[in-house]
Amino acid sequence: MNVIQLGERKTMTISKRLMGLALIGFLATACSSTTLKGSWVKPDYTSKIENVYIIAIAKDGDFRMLFEEAFKRQLSGQGILVVTSHNNLPKDQEDNRERIIQAMNANGCDSVLLTKLDRKRKDEGTMGPEIKVVQVTPIPLYQDPLYNNWGDYYYQSYGVVNIQPTTPGAVTFTLESVLYDLKTEERIWSAQLEIVEEIDIKKMIEDYVNAVTGNLKGQGLI
Repeated sequence: MNVIQLGERKTMTISKRLMGLALIGFLATACSSTTLKGSWVKPDYTSKIENVYIIAIAKDGDFRMLFEEAFKRQLSGQGILVVTSHNNLPKDQEDNRERIIQAMNANGCDSVLLTKLDRKRKDEGTMGPEIKVVQVTPIPLYQDPLYNNWGDYYYQSYGVVNIQPTTPGAVTFTLESVLYDLKTEERIWSAQLEIVEEIDIKKMIEDYVNAVTGNLKGQGLI
């Protein structure tokens, strides 16, 4: 094998590896149910948060806990102290300013991160192209008498059913997360994200929290 052939094989191997890495990255992105619609950060804010109080404003106590615990796992992994409100802030008090300040001071927090549902929409489903599905026989095909000769098989083809499939409409939630500084009480960061409803609720929440954490890190706040 000459030098040119060896060079070509090496180039092909590198290309395949790069394509594989690109595919992995694409799949990782495609699997996320969350889309960042926009974010804002206070222009002159240069500090980093170190001890944050987490509040998920939700009517359902389980959703509140799941969101707050997901934030706690993610932000703790970034070396940040995290206090969740569901442990010490009663339900329906998530937007009580005085209660929040008391809880934050008691836990030595420097900031508070609030998340709430802004709106919900359901998209219309779509009609797919017509497909044909063969009815399932009750016995294995190799034993089915309809397969003994072509005539019987041809006749059996009329047992095919025409189906017009539909794609169910997706439910999309628009959520907002806002970060406030405790000392100045000013908003230092906010973001709006869309999250598509999934059967796996925990994964859906993890996707959202990952997106928020990634944006906070990208903005230099954590």
